Amino acid sequence: MSNDRAIAAVTATLRNMLFQAVSSDADLAGTTVTTRPPDRARQDGTTSNQINLFLYRTSIDAAWRNQDPPGLRPGESGQPPLPLVLSYLMTAYGEDDDEVLAHRLLGVGMQMLNDQPLLPPAAIAAALSGSGLEDQPDRVRITPHPIPMDEISRMWATFGTGYRISVSYDAAVVLIDNTRPVRAPLPVLARSPGDEGPFATARAAPWLQLAAPPGGQPGARPGDTVTLIGQGLGGVSQVQVSGDALSGPQLLAAVTAPDGSLTVQLPTETPLPAGIVAVTALVTAADGSTLASNASPLALVPVITNDGPIAGTLDNGSVTLEVTCAPPVGAQQTVALVVGDQIVAGTTGEAGSEPRTSLSFTLRGFTTGSYVVRLRVNGQDSIPVVAGQASFDPNQRLELS
Repeated sequence: MSNDRAIAAVTATLRNMLFQAVSSDADLAGTTVTTRPPDRARQDGTTSNQINLFLYRTSIDAAWRNQDPPGLRPGESGQPPLPLVLSYLMTAYGEDDDEVLAHRLLGVGMQMLNDQPLLPPAAIAAALSGSGLEDQPDRVRITPHPIPMDEISRMWATFGTGYRISVSYDAAVVLIDNTRPVRAPLPVLARSPGDEGPFATARAAPWLQLAAPPGGQPGARPGDTVTLIGQGLGGVSQVQVSGDALSGPQLLAAVTAPDGSLTVQLPTETPLPAGIVAVTALVTAADGSTLASNASPLALVPVITNDGPIAGTLDNGSVTLEVTCAPPVGAQQTVALVVGDQIVAGTTGEAGSEPRTSLSFTLRGFTTGSYVVRLRVNGQDSIPVVAGQASFDPNQRLELS
């Protein structure tokens, strides 16, 4: 790969190639090839034949922008190279301002770049040593790049010099190597202690389509029976439940129903924390290996355990309420109380604190009356409706006086 000399190497190579092209014509002997801005091309007072090559823009090649470094092997990591497109403006000047000679010089230069659209590696190495550009995997290609008349007019106006007929070319791609080192990790000896490698089995893994809470509820509460619907669930005796609020994956017993579905009862003694969890069906193959299904999401909702409606007395429009719940709210779980249609944020527990079954909420700006309340933990609301009835649960009401 090339280094920071690559831009200069392209310019020097093009200058040498143009000089060789005009030198091979006896009528153009003595022509100079310069690499100056247009306003300085003739400032030294020279009146001889001259071709000026000016690098007026560098841009990023989009195709190479996010490519891995060339030669990177699988498993290795490295930063992409800097891929540049170099835009040049070639202008010709005839001896004693002879425009015919200038046009002839311009034709010689354009013919050379048309005949040699790829920069030869040997020419790059001879023009500027130490750039490494000659060793990059992609050859540097020269292509015409016509400039709109309004853009080229602005360019010449910027230099404050008279306009001359010119032609623009792009040189791409120029790859400048990233200086950050490539990381090559050691090979993995085993995936885990006692790893025996992959195994083959004739049984297909089970597939879960849906984890459905009972009664069409939006979520499952502690003690609820969840139905798992899918394919190939015969022989599944356990399911794995995992989630951010869990300390680790939990295994629950599963029972196969006559219709091929599974039923899983959520624990009440050590209930799973509220939030979204992933449920995976596990089946043991004949060789003792375990096949796991895809993961299906399941919403676990909290339950307000206050005995009867929650009561509070307003003091200057505010009141502090204590709400008890199950399962316990763990550290870092977000809590809120939805009172009617208003959300009252609670306090998140400190990292490492014990799970809480009692939560405190301060209400402000409320008036006396009766409100339906919902406890929200990790984005999941308690269910305020009595199961199987079109009425609100009286234990999830707030009476403010």
